[in-house]
Amino acid sequence: MIGGWLRGLRVVLALGFVAGAVFHLASLVRPDLGSPSPPWRHATFVAVNLFFGWAMLRPPRWLVVPAAVLVAQQGYGHGVDLLAAARVGHFDGQSAVTLAILPLVAWVGLRATRDPSASALGCVP
Repeated sequence: MIGGWLRGLRVVLALGFVAGAVFHLASLVRPDLGSPSPPWRHATFVAVNLFFGWAMLRPPRWLVVPAAVLVAQQGYGHGVDLLAAARVGHFDGQSAVTLAILPLVAWVGLRATRDPSASALGCVP
């Protein structure tokens, strides 16, 4: 039963990561779309989000490592942004959504390490 539920979760997360890649790509063209960031940061997150979009659908056994890095980096960055916005009486929805999904990304990464059908370089179907 959890296999179907987990597969559905991975699809939803993959779609979210693809949406994030589209947002960062659009922000390269229109920098006023989001919070100010240099073009190299948006370009980096286009690649990062596309990687995780793929990895959510076909999680490699080693996904836990990049997932842990992403959770730490995004947790810190968006956590600081959320607190800064709250201090001035605003709500940062983008940071709140990002922080809410990070535990799910970590969980998918951990599950991939325990899947016996995945090889060290292979991917979970």
